[in-house]
Amino acid sequence: MTCDMTIEHWMPDEEERKTYWGWYYKLPEHVQKLVDICPPYIPCWTMEEGDHYSIVSFAEKPNSTECAITVAHGKDSRHPGVAVFGITPEDLKPCGCGNWEPPTDDQITSKRAELERRFGMSLGAVVSPDTDREMAEADDNGTIH
Repeated sequence: MTCDMTIEHWMPDEEERKTYWGWYYKLPEHVQKLVDICPPYIPCWTMEEGDHYSIVSFAEKPNSTECAITVAHGKDSRHPGVAVFGITPEDLKPCGCGNWEPPTDDQITSKRAELERRFGMSLGAVVSPDTDREMAEADDNGTIH
């Protein structure tokens, strides 16, 4: 993965960088490796379908060295405000748009109603990659909205 964005671009303030590195060095080594591949200071990420994501968290499976990433869809995505867990670093690449933007209040209201209607879940729910793909396929087929 190639990216021109460095921590100095995203956190130009020395105090912010100290806070970041203090957090980073408290992580287990296998999580640090994941953070190195997908640094959270990259402002926007994408996957093959072209949506815009922000990294929400890095998680390790209990009693394991396996890690995954949780991302949130931005306002320019098909599912604004929805978080998706279990993403691997191979799934993500820096977007290049320069700035992930959060969903608007109207987008959140609309997506919340859709999720409650279709899946019985609230917008605060975090979906699996499979559910995210299912939602995207339904969008593509015009079977929701």
